[in-house]
Amino acid sequence: MKFRVKIMACMLCLMSVLFGAGGSALILISFQNSLEGEIATAENSYRMLLYTLQVAGGTDLFAGTENMRNALRQMTGQKGAYWDAVLLASGDEVVYRQGKAAEEWLSAEEDETGNCRVTFLRAGNGERYLRISGGFSIGAQTLSLDTVHDISELY
Repeated sequence: MKFRVKIMACMLCLMSVLFGAGGSALILISFQNSLEGEIATAENSYRMLLYTLQVAGGTDLFAGTENMRNALRQMTGQKGAYWDAVLLASGDEVVYRQGKAAEEWLSAEEDETGNCRVTFLRAGNGERYLRISGGFSIGAQTLSLDTVHDISELY
């Protein structure tokens, strides 16, 4: 084999390795950016839901948690709602539950008031979910809000 052919073969191998590594890096960066964007969107949607519940719970139109239940029913029951499953609980009592997606991951456990927890979950059928849960107080009552969103499209 001539020297030119050897150099050309080495250059082709080197370029294919570099393009492969570069392409993999671009795919990884794109995935990370998409995942970060999805997390930011989910956190903003969760905060909006939380603030709406705090406003609804702060009014004295209905006794107990009826206002919050109605607000959640209107927000999450719409076609095209962001959340696939929502659970609002006060202690062991479930105030509102909606959605079939990943229902086994929704729990009424007490979360620290004022903080939210982001968790990634994987179903047995390969679907992936983003779960955001947290606790909040309205007056003397402490509630926990647990939400699940399907992020299988990213994968």
